[in-house]
Amino acid sequence: MTESNDALRSLPLLSSIRGLQHPRTDLRCVLEQLAEILDKDRSWSRAEIFRAGEMLLRWRESASRRGLWDAPPVMMTTTLDDAIGQGLQIIHLFGNLAGLDVRPLGLMQSPEAIIAACRQARPEMLGLTVLQFHSEEILCEIADQLRPATRVIAGGPIFKSMAPQALEGKGYLVLNHIRHFIDFLLRFPHADYPGRQDQTLL
Repeated sequence: MTESNDALRSLPLLSSIRGLQHPRTDLRCVLEQLAEILDKDRSWSRAEIFRAGEMLLRWRESASRRGLWDAPPVMMTTTLDDAIGQGLQIIHLFGNLAGLDVRPLGLMQSPEAIIAACRQARPEMLGLTVLQFHSEEILCEIADQLRPATRVIAGGPIFKSMAPQALEGKGYLVLNHIRHFIDFLLRFPHADYPGRQDQTLL
């Protein structure tokens, strides 16, 4: 086992993932195991998950593992009312790990700018962080303008307090924990993940 694999195995979150040292283990197998671990034990901190993602990205790059898709889907990201964008950092990390072509638009973009950028680039996904309830209406408008060409994915603290019924029929998906995002990517482009999710990381 190489030194890098020793480092991977020394991280508690990754210690039970099988095959990291095997040259034929593919990325999908590793991400499926990681999603299962995060689903069974929801006490992992954001910092621990981020560290695991960084180490897995280095593992993937050093071992020349291919992404989940032959042609990388494009994912644009931005925020409507979040000037920090901390949640997008973990989305960018795991999006890159999975093999997405991640294209950040910058923070606090206007609906017009977001729609124009997506219409020009036609990304498969648009990731948005939403902090305030009044921004949810804007989110709906953006999703209506972009579907079905672009799948709109949203996350943020407002969705923790919204009843599942309030999210029915929306033009966007709520993925409020990185394990949901990983599961979504594993099943993309056939994934559909409606409804409320818990433990906000976006």
